[in-house]
Amino acid sequence: MLLYEDNEWLKKSAIKMISVIIVSGMFLVFFDTIDDVFSILDIAFGWIIDIDVPFELDRIGSYVVYAAEKLLLLSFGLKALSMGTIKAKFFDRIINNHM
Repeated sequence: MLLYEDNEWLKKSAIKMISVIIVSGMFLVFFDTIDDVFSILDIAFGWIIDIDVPFELDRIGSYVVYAAEKLLLLSFGLKALSMGTIKAKFFDRIINNHM
């Protein structure tokens, strides 16, 4: 359990990785919402004009978010082998303020 862990580096690394997963999940929800909005517009105005997401930006954005998430987690994991960390000012500031 993370609450009873004595190693501060391990706690911060685990929280940083969980934060990456949560933030990428929020971006994925955003891209799904774009698809839903265009679907609603297509239902409402589909009898006049066909409305789709231009250039499939929602799908491209989802692929980019998935790739970035996997690369970040892989790089955090590789740095963790030597008990190092990757500086991410946004995540580090939040973690240091709330731990």
